[in-house]
Amino acid sequence: MLESTKKASILLILKVLEEYSDEEHYLTQGQIIDYIERDYGIKLERKSIANNLNLLMDELDYDIVKGPTGGYALLSRQFDMEEYQYIIDAIYSSKSLTSKQANTIQKKLISGLSKYQRNNFIKLNKTSPLNRSSNDKIFYTINLI
Repeated sequence: MLESTKKASILLILKVLEEYSDEEHYLTQGQIIDYIERDYGIKLERKSIANNLNLLMDELDYDIVKGPTGGYALLSRQFDMEEYQYIIDAIYSSKSLTSKQANTIQKKLISGLSKYQRNNFIKLNKTSPLNRSSNDKIFYTINLI
């Protein structure tokens, strides 16, 4: 294994867990290997996966747990699901944001969720051009103030 691949493997494992695992979806080491190979074109060994998972859990304190029937999942996210919902509701309630800005912020916000968790928010499209700001320079204006 190339040294750069070896160094990147821990980040790739974390990215795969972030994208494909949550409280309801656990990944086996074999599935992690498959996702890394499919998404990043890198073949890792099971021993490397096991060592890096232990490092992430034990030494780096990531909230990764082993499921009751096997597999691993990253449980903690930047926010709780309720917090995501509240923030997204606030974004869509804000009349100072354009529809496009609200949609862009939502997409950025939910990018830290698993693909399964994102499904709860992707269908949201509460923005309406009525009664919304047309000022797409709102963040620039706020920064000036």
